[in-house]
Amino acid sequence: MPGVFGVTVSAGPVLVPLLVGVVVVWLLALGHRRALTPAHALTVLAAAGYAAAVLAVTFFPMTLVLGPGAAHPDWLAGVNVVPGARLDARNVVLNVVMTLPLGALLPLVLRVRNVAGVALAGLAVSGGIEAAQWAGSVLVGMDRTADVNDVLANVTGTLLGYASFRVAAGVATPALARLALPGSALDPGTDAQTGSGWLVDDPDDPDVLAGAPGAWTDGASTATTAAASSAVPKMRSPNAAYGSR
Repeated sequence: MPGVFGVTVSAGPVLVPLLVGVVVVWLLALGHRRALTPAHALTVLAAAGYAAAVLAVTFFPMTLVLGPGAAHPDWLAGVNVVPGARLDARNVVLNVVMTLPLGALLPLVLRVRNVAGVALAGLAVSGGIEAAQWAGSVLVGMDRTADVNDVLANVTGTLLGYASFRVAAGVATPALARLALPGSALDPGTDAQTGSGWLVDDPDDPDVLAGAPGAWTDGASTATTAAASSAVPKMRSPNAAYGSR
C-alpha cells in the first residue's frame, strides 16, 4: 500500500533505559522514606527486571506498520475469546511459567494477602498485556494476537507462584521478611498479618514479631491479630535478630 512502511524495534534500546529509570526512581523513593536496605534494593531489582523480561517476551521484537491506511480493517482479527479454542499446549506451559515469578513477588511488593487478590493481580497484568497486544495489532500492525487462553494460563501461573511463595514463607519467614518492601504483605510493619508462616505486628513493641500458627485467615481483623499476638511466643524481628546485611 502506498505510503505504508514497516519499522522493527528491538527490546534493548527501549527496555534498558526504562529499566534503569524505574529502578533509580524506585530506590530514590525508598531512600527518601528512609526505608532502603540492601535487601530492599535486591527486591526492587528483581521486580523491575522481571517486568522488563515480561515486556521483552510479550512485545519485542516489535514490528510496526505505519503510514496512511496502516490500521487493521478488522478489529477482531486474531482475537480468541473462547476458552480452549486454538489451544496450544506449549504456549499454555510458557504462559504459566512466565507468571510464576509474579505470584512470588506480589507479597514482597504489594499488600496482597489472599488468593483472590493474587488472582485479580494476575488477571490485571495478563489482561493488560493482551489488551495492549490487541490494540497494537489493530492500530500499528503489530504481529500479536489476544487470546483468552493466555489470560487463563497467566492467572494459573500467578497462583502457582504464590502457592510456592507461601510454602517458602512457612520455612524462611525472617529471610523473606527482610526482602519485603514497606507496606507489602510480608512487611513486618504491615498490620493484620496472621496465619502460618506470616508475621504479626506486636502493638507493644514494633521491633518484636509474633508468629501465628494454624491456617491462614484472609482479611483478618485487628482483634484477631491482637489475640494471635498474645497467644504465641514472641521472637525478635529479622532486622533485630539477624542484623542488616
